[in-house]
Amino acid sequence: MFSINDYVCYSTSGVCQIIDRKRARFGNGEEQEYYVLKPLSSDSIVYVSTANKSSMANMRPIMTDGEVLELISSVTERTGIWPADEHRRHDLFLAKLQSGDSHELAWLITSLQLEQKRRNEAGKKLHVSDAKVMATAEKLLHEEIAFVMGIRMEEVVPFILERIHPN
Repeated sequence: MFSINDYVCYSTSGVCQIIDRKRARFGNGEEQEYYVLKPLSSDSIVYVSTANKSSMANMRPIMTDGEVLELISSVTERTGIWPADEHRRHDLFLAKLQSGDSHELAWLITSLQLEQKRRNEAGKKLHVSDAKVMATAEKLLHEEIAFVMGIRMEEVVPFILERIHPN
């Protein structure tokens, strides 16, 4: 499915390059085949078992430039839904983060930004856990957009805004 040197997005590790595919044994488990990933934003190495369906479901090819532009245009069509129950919201948001799906990340960011705006207008702040989720979602999505479009991370928000609100 994937080849060495391919770039993928993996769960909360973000954009990664596949640097190897090898058999290994971790702990007392049996030997399995793994993709060896090198995240762009850290010095860590991530091993993804090719036999683990849930791990493989969290690994996807990076978007194309056309898919980035399509995602940005769909952001204006999204409306955020805010689950009132804090525990349910936390579980939902973590599942969306871990999925690594760009559309889910965009939904998450939009929902959190709308809630942040609502809370700011009421003189309140976003809950710390929600702010952390938003920062992680923004990092993951912005990193992928920057990589695909060949721009720096700090250029991502202006890049998005320019496409949502052209002059």
